[in-house]
Amino acid sequence: MQYFVTIYIDTMKPKLDFIPFTIPHAFLGLTHTHPDELDSQSDIEIEKYSNPRYDSFIGCYFNTIKKDKGKWYERVYPSILSDEFKGEGFFGFGPVTHDTNHWGKVYENNQYAPEGNNVVNEYVEPYYYKTRSLSTFWQQNRCVFEISKEQYEKLLDSIKTEVEQTRKRTPNLKQDDTQLDNPIKNLYYNSNPMSSDPIHNCVTWVLNKLDSIGIEIIDSKEWLPDVIPNLSPSALARKMFMKYAFDMEANFINTLKDSLADLAYYHTIFRKFQSIDSNLESIKGAKAFRIWARGMIGNRFVCKLDQNYNRLSKHDITCSSEDEGFVATLQSWKEKLQHIREQLRYVYAMLDKILSSQIQKAEKLGYTNIQGDFTFISYDKQSHKIVLRSKDKDYEPYEESQLDPSIPMNNWTLNQYAPYIFNPKDTILSRCLYKNYDYPSISQGYTDSIFQSYLAILSGNDDLRYWSETLHKIRKAANA
Repeated sequence: MQYFVTIYIDTMKPKLDFIPFTIPHAFLGLTHTHPDELDSQSDIEIEKYSNPRYDSFIGCYFNTIKKDKGKWYERVYPSILSDEFKGEGFFGFGPVTHDTNHWGKVYENNQYAPEGNNVVNEYVEPYYYKTRSLSTFWQQNRCVFEISKEQYEKLLDSIKTEVEQTRKRTPNLKQDDTQLDNPIKNLYYNSNPMSSDPIHNCVTWVLNKLDSIGIEIIDSKEWLPDVIPNLSPSALARKMFMKYAFDMEANFINTLKDSLADLAYYHTIFRKFQSIDSNLESIKGAKAFRIWARGMIGNRFVCKLDQNYNRLSKHDITCSSEDEGFVATLQSWKEKLQHIREQLRYVYAMLDKILSSQIQKAEKLGYTNIQGDFTFISYDKQSHKIVLRSKDKDYEPYEESQLDPSIPMNNWTLNQYAPYIFNPKDTILSRCLYKNYDYPSISQGYTDSIFQSYLAILSGNDDLRYWSETLHKIRKAANA
């Protein structure tokens, strides 16, 4: 069985009203089938909400659930609290009634927009439901993550707990701003940017849910689902200039919608690692991968090596000295202004490049289903040592003073400046991948020098004189 969790964004749209735009909203969909595949279905027989009707006798709106043909996402799913629940549905967080801060509620079937009735009693349902805009379910307004069974079940359990916690909350509740000191814990809604209290709205709820199962979400404090884009010629020209001149996004305001493509890209690369190492299907493994990838922002391994650097060469290593003057100023300015999602994209692109080279080599040898274990390598600036994370140690970080190059897979990592060690389960594949790094004898000089140069990449020491001396030692030791 497959497991998918999807971010949906009901985007901001202009309208002719007192408030000239619709309020955007973000929510989650959990399915066992990819939404793209579900979209390919024509209208199907489902149970869905009727259009809201007004009852003048009791003064409220109400829906009925009717059998009819419709799109898959119009289906009214059984409650997560019922025995009929089958592990699929739409869930979102919002206030019990429209306000910037109020008691929050986790809504089921959030593919429909809930509206509170003015009067709630034993005869009147607290909410009726409106159909969301069709654009909410378009591919450009959603982000799909395929996740493991463990992640899916953990996410459902968390949502179920909060649905139960908030199910009796209705529009009758009075505001209680004493809850604003910890709105996430109290499930209190706060979307007032002028408030000094922490913001917790539909976006932060979605991001915290995904963050809890190890998905890279960039910034858990992001709170804007979407804004109406500035389509003025000057704004578009400025955005184009920043992109082509400095490879930077020039968004005055960043939103969750701006990040959807990057979130999908990060997860695609993670899934490539996960397809090889099943240990990464665990939440702990996914979180370790995320910590490791984030740790490469700003170090020499990912951000300073030239893109044309030839990783397959043991000796022709090109490293630049630190830029000086105006060039250095521009580079520093660019790095400070870059959104973290751009920095992460470069990290994941480099990881993909390294892993793809190993996959391609294995495929040339006839291997199509590569399996093995990854050990992730980081640099600790405090201890000046490398830090490893692996399944053997339950992904808890542990320090190593040096990697032993007499082990071929370690030697490959050191020579290729890879931030991980890959240990294939197939011993024949392992020999083939690392045959050029299985040295019959290794001197202590080689061991010290190759590790020094590797450590320099992770630590950020790229002085040309240092590299010249270190590489001279490596070549001398290798040819001894």
